[in-house]
Amino acid sequence: DWMLFTHPKQQEIIDEDFSGPTLLNGVSGSGKTCIVVKRAIRHAMKKPKKSILILTLNRSLSHLILKLIDNACPKEVRGYIDVISFFELCQDFLDIYETSDVRKLYDDVTWKLDEHIDEVWREYYRCWTNNDDAKVLFEIHKHFNSREIIGEKYLKDEFDWIRSRFSKIERNLYLNVERSGRVYPILKEWRESILKGLEGWELKMSDVGIIDYLGLSSKLMDHFDEMKDEFSHILVDEVQDFGHIELKIIRKLTKEGQNDIFMAGDEIQKASAKFRSFNMSGLKLPSSRNRTINRNYRNSREILEAAFSIFDNNYNSLIDNNDEFEILKPEYANFSFP
Repeated sequence: DWMLFTHPKQQEIIDEDFSGPTLLNGVSGSGKTCIVVKRAIRHAMKKPKKSILILTLNRSLSHLILKLIDNACPKEVRGYIDVISFFELCQDFLDIYETSDVRKLYDDVTWKLDEHIDEVWREYYRCWTNNDDAKVLFEIHKHFNSREIIGEKYLKDEFDWIRSRFSKIERNLYLNVERSGRVYPILKEWRESILKGLEGWELKMSDVGIIDYLGLSSKLMDHFDEMKDEFSHILVDEVQDFGHIELKIIRKLTKEGQNDIFMAGDEIQKASAKFRSFNMSGLKLPSSRNRTINRNYRNSREILEAAFSIFDNNYNSLIDNNDEFEILKPEYANFSFP
């Protein structure tokens, strides 16, 4: 009940109707997830012909939202709302379009050795288990180390950006593309080696029977033309971590119209290095369909002042140039505490 309590500004957005895709940009603790849950219930009360989808990238967040929906949604309309992570959504659709055993081939844990994809990445990058494909990255790694940058993480993020920006047949464009949004620049003379390293990583995943979010999204894109509008409304939480390909899939899954897609996020909380463009993904967002909430209702003034000061002193180097998200400064809650 505490998590779903609404303030007037939140309730205003819950009740508002929009003529197309909408972006709610809200600071941490502003109640974005609450708004997503309450909007979904409002749509369900009208008993639409197709299901309402609440979508997140993070599986643990989808489980939390599922509990909130189960708690707050009237039983007579609960069946109208589906809550799922994007990874599981891709698996469900690949089950329809593929003849192979999807849960065995397209999972983030190997079916043979029960290894999580993060362990497999570590094996690949550190050239364990007789696989030397990542050696092409060694000189770049040493360069990063000499500057106290964790090359293993930095290069994995660069792989994610490339895969979310270019299809496989377009990847040579990466060799000369302007690359903003990195604290330490990715030099052009490194890029051919980075592409070779990425090719080796994708081969490694294929060999051990494992896949990550971007691989799963790319695989589902093979069936893009077969996909239909399966949902009456789609509500996306933590949209800042969705990439270009994932947003294209979301656009495909619901028909254009009133309240078709509602997205909530905060650029400061972005945890991935993916390329993202709402316009390129078919989600045009005029300013008339952008909403913001600046008030943090959850944390004390002292916590917020400390946290935001770190970001405020560094965000020019940490955030990619992106005019689709506004960087919001939080309005502090009314309470103080040590």
